[in-house]
Amino acid sequence: MLRQQESPCEPFIETSSIWAFEAALVPLLIARHNVLQLAWTLQLRHWTVDDWKHVAWSDESRFQLNRGDGRVRVWGQPHESMEPTCQQGTVQAGGGSVMI
Repeated sequence: MLRQQESPCEPFIETSSIWAFEAALVPLLIARHNVLQLAWTLQLRHWTVDDWKHVAWSDESRFQLNRGDGRVRVWGQPHESMEPTCQQGTVQAGGGSVMI
């Protein structure tokens, strides 16, 4: 029976506290989105509970049309999971959905 050879990288990986994990799913935002989101947040930061009671909250259900597996593995340390290089951008509803 043949024995699988150890990869030259294995000793380094075992001693460096680095392992594979799934990429964090975050909304795919561009710089313009971040600026608009901050402006919207600053406009509403002084709203009271009573102000929020006048907002119409939707109770719709979303059914996704295009859903990929979304499993991307990245290598790094746990505290790096929210670094942009360890994230996978997503779009709302996986690129398409039907609201009912």
